[in-house]
This record gives sequence, structure tokens and C-alpha cells, in this order.
Amino acid sequence: MILTGKGDHPLNLIEIATDIDLRATYGLKDGDTIEITVEESDSVSTEYLDLYDQNRNPLGRTVARGTPIGQNEYIVAVGIWVINDRNEILVTRRALTKRFMPGKWENPAGHVMAGEAPTEAIIRELHEETGLAATPESIHFLGTATVWPYFGDNYCVRLNADISEVVLCEGETIDAKWVSIDAFERMAETGEMASSVIEHMDAYRDAFYRAVGR
Repeated sequence: MILTGKGDHPLNLIEIATDIDLRATYGLKDGDTIEITVEESDSVSTEYLDLYDQNRNPLGRTVARGTPIGQNEYIVAVGIWVINDRNEILVTRRALTKRFMPGKWENPAGHVMAGEAPTEAIIRELHEETGLAATPESIHFLGTATVWPYFGDNYCVRLNADISEVVLCEGETIDAKWVSIDAFERMAETGEMASSVIEHMDAYRDAFYRAVGR
């Protein structure tokens, strides 16, 4: 499928759809003619998410990922804090081509798919984003940050791995490292961490600090 034309596909809409900053990456400006080629693949399928009301009661409906939802409708995501036996925290760096917070450091995270348990989502997302394998026994709940349209369930995963074992996700992450809690706090203070990650921690900060031995 090929999309072309001036004004038919505004840059801001294309940037949202592709998560690429076209202005910075390719030097484009509003009004430029662009051509987008989308390669279709049988292996790509639509992902569906369960919908909940503001009290987290299931609405009995699903929505395709990326579809706008109502003001009183919510979906569930998981935040994954991987912590090793030295109480170091695994953080990954967002690709510079990401539209939102490019180059910022964060923890692995993702949506809970329709019919999927949070533990299943954590194991799947962690493997997709880092190549690391978690077990159900290594997963511990920290707390929920509710910011529309998300119920953000955050978990600690106890896991030891050399940083060389982390597999970066092309187009998503460009680096990964283990950091101490002191280094993590410095990164938060200097703005290296994604601001949303730090802001949402208010809902489970005490549990997070206990998980890292503070």
C-alpha cells in the first residue's frame, strides 16, 4: 500500500502513526510531498485489549490497540522493574526515532492483551523487549498507577543476567544497563529518565524502594 500527496497525510498524523519524528529525522516540513510504503505481512495481526470502567470492572468489550477509547474507559498496562541480587535496576534507552521521549531511559513495559493475565503479559513483554526470561515465581506486585486511559500495574521481577544477554528491540531500544538506586535517582534528577516513569512511581514508591533494599 502506498500513500502519496501534499496535505493528504499531514506530518503530525504520520508521525503519530509511525512513531518517527519526520522533521528531525529526514528534514521534512509541512507541505512536503511524501511517499509511504507499507509492507503487509501475514505474521502481523491486530492486537486487542480488554476494556474496563473507572472502577476497573470489566466492560465485556475489547478494542484494537491504538483505537481511541471513551473518557470513562480504561485499558491495563504493566511496568516491569527487573532487579538483580545486587539490587541493581535494569533500564533501557528509547530509540532516538521514537516520537515521544526519544533517547530517554525507562523500564520495560507494555499492554496486557485481551484475555491475558498480568503475569503472562510481563513474561511476554520482558522477552520481547530484552530477550530475558522471567518465571511466575520471580514476579512480585508493587502497585498500580492510574492515569487515564491506563491502569498501570507495576511489578518487580527478580532476575540475574549479564548485560550482554540483553537483546535490544530494533526500533524500540538502543541501549540497556544495570544501575544502582543511587545512579537511578541521579538519572531521574537530571532528566535522563522518562518523566512519565518517575511521575507514575508516586503510586508505588515505597514498595519500589523496599524491592531495591532501601
